[in-house]
Amino acid sequence: MRFTNKEKAMLYVFGSGNRERTKESLLIAGGLAEGSSMREFLWGLADKIMKQGEESYRSDIHRIRMEIEPMLYAPSVTYDDFQFEFQKSFPLMNLFVQYLFGLFIDEDGMTNNLYSVEPLIVDYRIRKCFRTLVNDLNDILIGDMSVFDEIYEGHKLIKDGVDWLMKKMMKCKEKNDYDDEHE
Repeated sequence: MRFTNKEKAMLYVFGSGNRERTKESLLIAGGLAEGSSMREFLWGLADKIMKQGEESYRSDIHRIRMEIEPMLYAPSVTYDDFQFEFQKSFPLMNLFVQYLFGLFIDEDGMTNNLYSVEPLIVDYRIRKCFRTLVNDLNDILIGDMSVFDEIYEGHKLIKDGVDWLMKKMMKCKEKNDYDDEHE
């Protein structure tokens, strides 16, 4: 089955080898998503995978993992001026976690949705990074609730930016596929 990059990303986050479990995770995540368009998207993806056979689904989820994982965990090296050493980081994984954070951050300054989404995340590195971000947000909110609006708006802009990039990539891919078919 063909999946968009956004569908692949959500299947990477919430998809396991068990199609039924993946469907449940997508439905729950959809119910927790801020905004009806993401809710409908995740629920539609749950329906889409249920139309596949179990074997086809397992093959697709494996292929998606093999496609996304190398990009997500591509390391970058930066120099830490405070510790006077080079540090390895994973900028795409961090962006991806920021994107998830923007999808599920509660508008009212609570972290209930974020804590509810965390167990649905299949990849342990993404889950750990997500948990750290949620805990950091809680620490900030305990000290100064006034910064929440800035954090909320910032993560919504990150979400919108990543959605925009995925949409642009999809249009380029569709154009390339069309050009390949008509050569």
